[in-house]
Amino acid sequence: MNMVYSYYTIKKEIAYVTLWIVLTFCSWGVMTPLAVVSASTLLLDCSCFSALIFLTGWCWTMIAERGGIGIIIAPRTILNYVTLGIFILAVWAGLHLLCIYLLLSRENFALVIALFPLHLFIGGLIIMSYVIYDFLLSRKEDEAELPLVDEVEEIQPVEEEILERVAVKSGQKIQVIFVADICYLQADGDYVILFTENAKYLKEQTMKYFMAHLPKNQFVRIHRSCIVNIEKVLRIELYKKQQQMITLKNGHQIKASTAGYKALKDILKL
Repeated sequence: MNMVYSYYTIKKEIAYVTLWIVLTFCSWGVMTPLAVVSASTLLLDCSCFSALIFLTGWCWTMIAERGGIGIIIAPRTILNYVTLGIFILAVWAGLHLLCIYLLLSRENFALVIALFPLHLFIGGLIIMSYVIYDFLLSRKEDEAELPLVDEVEEIQPVEEEILERVAVKSGQKIQVIFVADICYLQADGDYVILFTENAKYLKEQTMKYFMAHLPKNQFVRIHRSCIVNIEKVLRIELYKKQQQMITLKNGHQIKASTAGYKALKDILKL
């Protein structure tokens, strides 16, 4: 899958790196009075701690973007989320111990391991907070309702230019994407990500614009942040009470809200 860089994505990457550095030095500062190892050894230990925390968050985000969280956690209850969080914490703790064991001398490892319970406490708070936040966010999304297709059409101008292709600027190149090749569109801040079967592209545009200009008999908004090309839908299946999972031909899975699924059924005449 092609990686699309823009000012927006670069800002996000800078923010992630900044947070990683801040977390590293904060944990280093907290543990310095307790440590009996050199400052450089402790900094290396704290860097591994922070890097693994952010790697864990990145993996969770990647799975969530593909709809995999809904399949892994079924039913999506707070108990199941906490259970998965504990499992992730155990994996993270094991990786942290392995990293410092490989990077430090046996003597320094024996000294640093005394600080591991504090690392475990801080890491546990961060991971469990993120898991609970994701659970609350999923509940909020589940309760969000979309207007019906007919209602959306009523507020749109009668004559709108229908897109046949979308031009996306990537560095010094301009990529032309045919609308028929788009599997789905996903909101990303002030941008929209266009997913094809083999790539993704970032477009500085709004979801409202695409809803107004995409063919209405081909594209349907199944979620507040997602528009799907019905010709790219592979299957629809129930994964949670009154909620459907849409599997696309590129392998991606997207959950549909209650109103979004109704709009999809209307356009598919189910």
